[in-house]
This record gives sequence, C-alpha cells and structure tokens, in this order.
Amino acid sequence: MSLKRGWCPSLDRPMQSGDGLLVRVQPRRATLTPQAARALADAAATCGNGIIELTQRGNLQLRGLRADTIAPFAAAMEAADLPSPGPLLPPPLLGLDHGLDPRTEAVVAALEAAFADDPRLAALPGKFAVAVDGGGALGGRAVAADLVAFADGRIDPASHGDTPPPAGALPGAFGLAPPFAQFDATMLRDLAGHAARRGGTIRVTPWRALLLTGTAAIDDPRWITDPADPRLLVTACIGMAGCLRGTVPTRADAARLRPTQPVHVSGCIKGCAHPGPSALTLIGRDGAYDRVRHGRTTDTPDATGLTFEAILRDA
Repeated sequence: MSLKRGWCPSLDRPMQSGDGLLVRVQPRRATLTPQAARALADAAATCGNGIIELTQRGNLQLRGLRADTIAPFAAAMEAADLPSPGPLLPPPLLGLDHGLDPRTEAVVAALEAAFADDPRLAALPGKFAVAVDGGGALGGRAVAADLVAFADGRIDPASHGDTPPPAGALPGAFGLAPPFAQFDATMLRDLAGHAARRGGTIRVTPWRALLLTGTAAIDDPRWITDPADPRLLVTACIGMAGCLRGTVPTRADAARLRPTQPVHVSGCIKGCAHPGPSALTLIGRDGAYDRVRHGRTTDTPDATGLTFEAILRDA
C-alpha cells in the first residue's frame, strides 16, 4: 500500500476518490470575499457534490467533480480569482492573524514580494507552506507548516501539534468550525450572505476553521461556535463515505466521541487528515479499528480489530 502524500489535488491534477474527483483552491491571502465565496459555493454545487473541506494548509478541497465538470469549475474559479495549488503558485502563506493584526499583514506582504517570480518555487513540494506569526491573538498556535516567519524577522521550523480550531468570539472576528472540517455549498452561501450584510470577509485558517471578520456572533447549529465543544478535539477524514481506501464510517463514528484529549479517526493507515501524532489514533482496517495511543497512524498499535462499540466502552 502506498503512503505517498507528496502532492495536492489541483485543477491540473485532480485526485480520484470514492465520490469522484478531488480538487483544491487556494484563496489569495487566505481570504474569500462574499462574492468569491458565493461563486465557490455555486460551482461546488453545480460541478461537484457540494461538499467542501478545509485543509491544514489553508486550502479548500472540493469533492465529487467529474471529468466533464473540471473545465467549467476551473472557469468559475478563474473568474472568481481563486487559484488552484500548483508549482507556479507561491506556497501558501498561512497568516495566523490574517486580516486581524497589521504585523502579520506586513510579514505576509514582504514574503509575497520575496516569492514573486522566484524560479525556485517550482522545486518546492506541493504541500510546502509557510506560517506567518505576527504575535496577535492567534499567534503562538501550532500549525501544519514547514516554516514559520515572525514579525521580528525570525524564521524557524514550524511547531506541529494538535491545535483545536478557533471557535466563537475572537478579537475582531468570529470563528466557525465545521464538524470534522466538512461543510456544504449551502452553508458557505449563507456565510457569504452574512459577510456581505456585515461588510466583512471570510478568512481561511490553517486549523480547519473559518473566521468572519468584523462581524457579531452567529447562531447557526450547523457550525461549531463553542470553544468547549468536544468535537473540536477530533480530526476525521471522510472514510468509506468518499474514499476508495476507507472501510469504516469515520465521521459518523467520530461524532459519537466526547474526548478530553485530541483524537484522530483515520479511514486507513495513510492518515491524510492528520499525519502527526494524537493522544488517541484510530485506524480503520477491514471494517474495524486498530488503536494507537500517543502516536500516529503508522505507529505500532496497542490493539487491533476493535469494534467502535469496544472503543467507546474503553474511552
């Protein structure tokens, strides 16, 4: 079984999955205007199956596209100025306080200028990303990036870890986390309308959550807005619902958990949703789960072939 994770599904190179083709778009400066968000929602519903996922690299992943809908989807994204990740596009700049702190914006602008027209970008891996920490309200959080740049000019290896998505009231924004990083076109279209009415924008974060800037609290049960919600501690891929390798209903099972520590529910050993370690990692295999404590999907499990009922009893 191949464990290769070195490339991102893009419009030039879509990835086949159990529910169709996967593609990703990479909003510039991690920002969706209300108009761009509506265009993305419409294209996701028309050209795909309407499912949208957030990645740790600040991308939006669209599911359920087909060979005959790739071209119209690409045209819609070009019109909305939503590029797809690729070797000629600068690596994602994951501003931890994008739009909320001028120090972060200054570092992002400087890095964008440094990356412009740099031929070495073509040699970077498809998942290379740079986090920008300006020291604001969301600074200091672990992030799935390769490097982190600070407002004082330092550049260090990024700090990886299980960082719950920001949810609820934040300085200058309101955090909304979709359960298990998945939402649909209707949810995005409604958010776009709310942002337009309030004069705000939608920011994509590297923690699988969205931020609405310049807006009051939103009461919508489809989104997680309570920072104490236990679902924020769970990472789960789509599993058998949309993956050719999945043999377990990962997200349906994950919804039954009420953890106090980070949990990763993976449909297979690849661990696409979370390559790093978690306090508890559950790996789907032949319709059951293997269990790893304080490790990752590729570590040796302490128990194998568990039913989810057995996992719940032992939780």
